[in-house]
Amino acid sequence: MPARHPQARLSPEERKAIQLAFLEDTGISRRSLSERFKVDRDTVSRCLRGDDFAALERAALEERKSETLSFIKKNAKYAADEWIKAMPKAGKKGNHKPMEDWLKAGGIIENTDQPRIVVQVGVKLTGAPEL
Repeated sequence: MPARHPQARLSPEERKAIQLAFLEDTGISRRSLSERFKVDRDTVSRCLRGDDFAALERAALEERKSETLSFIKKNAKYAADEWIKAMPKAGKKGNHKPMEDWLKAGGIIENTDQPRIVVQVGVKLTGAPEL
């Protein structure tokens, strides 16, 4: 396909095709898009700005969120079963992260980056009074 005339304007369909190609292939460069669509990189950059691209980007993000949520819902029972199996195995190795994640997800404990107090049940501290 011959190169476009430098002053040629993209049709709305061509502009949207560039935008969709960018959104569908997250690793693609503007240079690759310019070569693929036979336009210069500045034209590609202009296509990836503006209200129309922002709306398309938001719609794509919402679609990915919806697909992810659907996948999670379809596999929730399996994931929960595997998580439950992992908690005692990890605990025996001293890794209590699966249990912590479960308690956070259930709202039992808060997700905080502040210093925390660790309570170990069934561990007798040296010098601690008997209760």
